[in-house]
Amino acid sequence: MVSISLGPIALPIGPVMLLLCVWFASWIATRHCAWQADGAHRKEGADAAGHGIWMAAGIGLLVARLTHLALNAGPYTESPASMLDVRDGGWHIIAGLFAGVAWLVRTGWTSPGCRRSLALGASTGLLLWTAGTMATGTHGTPMPDTPLTALTGGQTRTLGAAA
Repeated sequence: MVSISLGPIALPIGPVMLLLCVWFASWIATRHCAWQADGAHRKEGADAAGHGIWMAAGIGLLVARLTHLALNAGPYTESPASMLDVRDGGWHIIAGLFAGVAWLVRTGWTSPGCRRSLALGASTGLLLWTAGTMATGTHGTPMPDTPLTALTGGQTRTLGAAA
């Protein structure tokens, strides 16, 4: 995994990039909502837009993880504490995106003045995240060609074929 080294600490680039993209999307939504709002509701509307982006990201990540755990419950039932170890890469991106968009729709429904700002911020963040993921090559990393031999029968196949 590609990481940023800060002395003895190694930060994986994926989560750092996601955090920066969500922060930038929230900033864009807040600034746009404050720019287009009238004076009386400027502060509360802008805060609602930025908060909505952060909540959509959090709910999306939670739903993505829970969906992965539900779809792959077998390995996690043997060791329930491993459900909390998010380093295994277990995220269901489609479910997370749907949950995040659903939260943004709900936020836009309750704060009609922020709809364009939420859409602008979310699309900007998603575009930056997609571009960053493609630029760093962290998407769709293929499995290595490690040979695996079955304990019974002695059949050999690669790790990619076994997955």
